[in-house]
Amino acid sequence: MLISKIRKKTNLIMWVFLGIFVIFGVFFTYGVFMPGSKNKLTNQTTSRERGHVPSDAIKVDGRKIPLALFDYKYLQFKQQYESGGGVRIEGYPMVMFLKTQVAEFFIAQELLLEEAAKRGVRPDSAEIAKRIQLERSRMVGMVPPSVARNGFKRYFAEKELDKQFRETLARMGFSYDLFKQSVRRDTLQAKIMDVIGNELIGKEVKEARTRAEDVMKKLQSGEPFENIARQFSEDENTKESGGRLGWTKRGTLPAAYEKAAFALQPGQISQPVETPDGFFIIRLLAKKEAAGPEFEAAKPALAAQIKASRGSETADVSPEELKKAYEAYLPEHILIRLKNKEVLASEWVMAERKKKTHDIKIINPELDAFIYLNQPMLNPGAGEVDLDKALKMYQKAIDADPGNEYLYYEMGAIYEQKNMKAQFAQAGGKKENDPYAKAIVESGKNSNGKAVDKNAFLKEAYEMYTQARDKGVQRGAYDPIILISKARVAKTLGKNQDAKDTYIEAINFSSGNLAYLKQIEEGLKDFKGKSVETARKDLTELITEQEDIQKEQAAQEAQQNQAQEEAARQNAATSTTEVPAAATVTKSAPTKQTSVPISVKKSFTVKPAATAKTSAAKPATKPPAKAKPVTPPPAPAPAPAPK
Repeated sequence: MLISKIRKKTNLIMWVFLGIFVIFGVFFTYGVFMPGSKNKLTNQTTSRERGHVPSDAIKVDGRKIPLALFDYKYLQFKQQYESGGGVRIEGYPMVMFLKTQVAEFFIAQELLLEEAAKRGVRPDSAEIAKRIQLERSRMVGMVPPSVARNGFKRYFAEKELDKQFRETLARMGFSYDLFKQSVRRDTLQAKIMDVIGNELIGKEVKEARTRAEDVMKKLQSGEPFENIARQFSEDENTKESGGRLGWTKRGTLPAAYEKAAFALQPGQISQPVETPDGFFIIRLLAKKEAAGPEFEAAKPALAAQIKASRGSETADVSPEELKKAYEAYLPEHILIRLKNKEVLASEWVMAERKKKTHDIKIINPELDAFIYLNQPMLNPGAGEVDLDKALKMYQKAIDADPGNEYLYYEMGAIYEQKNMKAQFAQAGGKKENDPYAKAIVESGKNSNGKAVDKNAFLKEAYEMYTQARDKGVQRGAYDPIILISKARVAKTLGKNQDAKDTYIEAINFSSGNLAYLKQIEEGLKDFKGKSVETARKDLTELITEQEDIQKEQAAQEAQQNQAQEEAARQNAATSTTEVPAAATVTKSAPTKQTSVPISVKKSFTVKPAATAKTSAAKPATKPPAKAKPVTPPPAPAPAPAPK
């Protein structure tokens, strides 16, 4: 989703680890987080006193990552997500989930920098200077060309921009030295990843070529191309259609692919063609070449289109441009994917972590507690969370940062989990090992025979939510998650007035979130009184407003889907179109080798699909997007590019 858009802007190790960031529709472990909050949260690290929060965030093999550097990288991640995916990173759960990914990034980066030190790899000073200049330009702009031409004026303009840049960083809470440290680390990371990737790419190419040759053997034995494509192609966009790509214009796909495809005659299959994506085995169904009376007749219209695209009716149009605009081909292909150097280097990092020979420690208590509590989502297979251990970890975080309302909120949620586990066990579910919960379940008495309050966990949760609410009020921050949680538990404990007042209070801070409004509506349904009736009217208006917005968005999405489906139908019609009469299909035996005059690879000829016919067909007017390494975004209609 989001990742494909930011991939070009960040180094690959960042988006590899961000790939597990699936937070936008996920519930908190204890089931109270609802996505889509519009509540504006103040910065968690700068809006209150930090107390005794450690100055370092992470330690890897004895090397510490300063909290200031961690916060700077978090801000970069946040900006990348919000600019690339159109999604706001707001609300405590989303903020913390993103911070877990920043932690993963730094752990990976430290392992890479450690490897760079072992190999004596150093960052390129020219590359560092270039990155600094690019970031400065992004934040405060560039020297205007009219000023840049004057050396004297340029000098002072550069000095002024540098001053503005440093001031901007300072307003964000970061020093220029910290910024340079981050740039240096990122530059060295990119360099060592390139070194590692270069070492591994040879083996990757060899293995991919072997897999492609095995597929060729199956084709040479006479197995249908479409069947082989469905079984072995690693292009998710085309494998289900038997490798059918649709009419494709020149300049759309990698040069090697295009050269091999145009060198074929209809019905022929190429040998594996190496591209940045991997090895393609191409079968040509038809092609439209720039020759003959049809091309001559189309030249004036093509020239007009090219001139219009340039915005100039007097521009010259070269013969090569006319040829490129006219020519198209109808291929099928099988892709054997090839990992690039960056992916291979990232896999090296993950393999290094699995060795468990590195001393990795999360120093920041809040982050450490959050990662532990949410490990079933962050690290599936890690096992069940020990809730008592989680409580101790959050208490440690509170001792370090007593003004952080979300730490109390998390403890409240943990106590709710403990209560739910006890109730589940009481209902005949999994046996409860917690001695306190066991007493609740079995007899309502402890080991001394004294009565046990069956609402003890809920009372602890209520106390924690109350403190969370009060700490937030002290900062002027009202989060509906906290208010609704407090009201829900208060209602369960019979604190009806408090529950009612808190639900009503939460309305003012939930106006843009339908999920929160629905929870408040449900919570108030058993209460009566003038204030409740007024609140219900407000809720009805707000819910109706949000539902109308969602209906409008759904209608717009439906229109977009309908347009895409229509384009797909047109593409399908084009993809199964008749082969032009000028394109003669070769009818030689499937296993007979035929020499094709191309420098890429040789090809052999097989019989075309039985559905191929002979009549004119126009190429698609909207070609597919160029294939990108690793995982490119879906291509536009009518011809989807390799994924």
